[in-house]
Amino acid sequence: MLAVALATPAAAHTSLDFASPGPGVRVSEPVDRIQLGFADPVEDPVVTLLDPAGDPVTGRVEVIDEYTLAFVLDGLTQPGEYVVQYRVSSPDDDAEGDLLESAYAFTYLGDSDDGGSNALVFLAVAAGLAVVAAPVAWRVLRAGGSSDPTG
Repeated sequence: MLAVALATPAAAHTSLDFASPGPGVRVSEPVDRIQLGFADPVEDPVVTLLDPAGDPVTGRVEVIDEYTLAFVLDGLTQPGEYVVQYRVSSPDDDAEGDLLESAYAFTYLGDSDDGGSNALVFLAVAAGLAVVAAPVAWRVLRAGGSSDPTG
């Protein structure tokens, strides 16, 4: 997969100016779109997002303006390395235009704002406290419930 992440673009008049999430980035917040911006106007965009298993992620390309496009998806569900593959044409004086085709990788760590995980941690701590506190409470009750040492 490293070879894909380090792929060099084919000869073209434009280049990737920015990406979000960008190459090599590690993200934990939810990802529901990949945004790509180019140095020059582009057309005929094709974007493919590959999940950690190498399978394509379902989504659609949205052209924001002649320099910017987005790959819109339902959201990432599986932590791991994702590969963004893109191909665009740069309008040129000749009828063919110039093709830019490249790829990069980013890592999705998972959604860190997961209330369910926090609830599980709370329940585990509460259960642990109950296990520790139950024998102490039992001893106090068997001793007559008095905490007075004289009596």
